[in-house]
Amino acid sequence: MRLLIITAIVFFSSSLFAQNKFLTKQANLLNKNNDKIAIITKGTKVKILEKYKDKSLVQIKGWSYEDEPNDEIFFKYGVTVTLATRNENSPKRKIYQTKEDDYEEIWIENSIQGFIMNKDLTNNFKSIWNDESAFASQRCSGCHEIPAPSSHFAGEFPSLINSMAEQAGLSPKEEKTLVNYFQKKNIYGKK
Repeated sequence: MRLLIITAIVFFSSSLFAQNKFLTKQANLLNKNNDKIAIITKGTKVKILEKYKDKSLVQIKGWSYEDEPNDEIFFKYGVTVTLATRNENSPKRKIYQTKEDDYEEIWIENSIQGFIMNKDLTNNFKSIWNDESAFASQRCSGCHEIPAPSSHFAGEFPSLINSMAEQAGLSPKEEKTLVNYFQKKNIYGKK
């Protein structure tokens, strides 16, 4: 009985600590030697594994193409919403499962762990997007109402925004920023 109680306490306390936060900006994921192992996109939800004074050990879990070792990690298989992009310093992928999509592309559910500065993490998803929300309103609302993030599938936003980029006077960087804004709000279900 005592062992059961101790096990329950350990499980409960570890699940209390594990929490999710969001990236306030695009940031580098670092290994223990401070080498860059990936880039995490703004607004990505990360799981906090351990918290230290100025940084946290985080995990990003998602889906990647099977045949690309230095690849992007996407939110869901078949939906290319980029959460992180690995580089040549990235550790070997930890693989959970594989799936084949409708186009016979093989996807791997995998994760990467590394360190992020605590100043780049927040619980407040909405506050991350104040600038992008104002920018979308400024550039888009002259022609039409700003689409609700839930009005389209996340994978539709790149072509949707691209089709309006010239008329809205968007630079490639601004276009990419708006795509990330609408996709992240779509996948995380935030208004």
